[in-house]
Amino acid sequence: MKTTFLTLSLLVSVLFANAQKSVIFKLKYLPGRNYLSNMQMKMSMKMDLDGDSASVAKAKGSGTDFPIIMDMTADMEMTMKTNNKLTTAGSLPFLMNYNKADVAATMNGKTLPIPNNQFKDQKVYGTCVDNSVLRIDSVPGKNIDEARKIMFAKTLNDITSQLKFPDKPIAVGESFMMEVPMSMPVNGSNMQMMIKVNYKVTDIKNGIAYCDLILNTSVDMNAQPSAMKMKGSGTGKMQYSIKDQFFTNMTQDFAFSYSMNMNDVTMKGDAKMNSVYDMKISNGVN
Repeated sequence: MKTTFLTLSLLVSVLFANAQKSVIFKLKYLPGRNYLSNMQMKMSMKMDLDGDSASVAKAKGSGTDFPIIMDMTADMEMTMKTNNKLTTAGSLPFLMNYNKADVAATMNGKTLPIPNNQFKDQKVYGTCVDNSVLRIDSVPGKNIDEARKIMFAKTLNDITSQLKFPDKPIAVGESFMMEVPMSMPVNGSNMQMMIKVNYKVTDIKNGIAYCDLILNTSVDMNAQPSAMKMKGSGTGKMQYSIKDQFFTNMTQDFAFSYSMNMNDVTMKGDAKMNSVYDMKISNGVN
């Protein structure tokens, strides 16, 4: 009897240990949940002009002091509540609310006036399909103009539809790559963006998978006469809740440089940015 019990105990221990060596990453919004997310960001940027001396002198004589040193902070909080049940079509209705959208910025030490964020306290109704793809059904009220509503809905759908993880277990020490191409209308032109993230699983314990991140981003906007190019890279860390099937914490340190044509001169900038993203998931009552 003791031998049988010892054998079963060892078998359970081995199975449990093996279960903790790999994880299948899935993003899935679950019914009857509250998703409370908070994102805090800090960025510091230095911008200056480049070109022939006469053109640069003319541009600098317009009244703006160069180089420009800009510092910015953002504190965003959003609540998303999912319905208790799926629809007959298999989609999951949700209500999203932007609780906080605080942004502050200074330029060369002087506080910049920041317009009120139109999404603050705004309710957004939508449906989740295919586990994690978000589709906006309506953004009621007149605080946000229709063009911005359309762009917001398209951007959210485009991003969430491309967040695809491998459909196989990823073991500790293994890596995988995610690429997210985006196209966004800006001032009558399209801004093309590519985000590449390498995830390396470093540990799995207490129901959390821990990952190290390597990030690379490129942006290309060919709007004339203000064509812009940007490249950036960085590192980060992510925590993924196996039970909730969602990431619950992400930190990123990112640096990028850009250049933008401005008639006869080129604006060049270098920036450093760090961000912290937290997600708290709880049972909700709808």
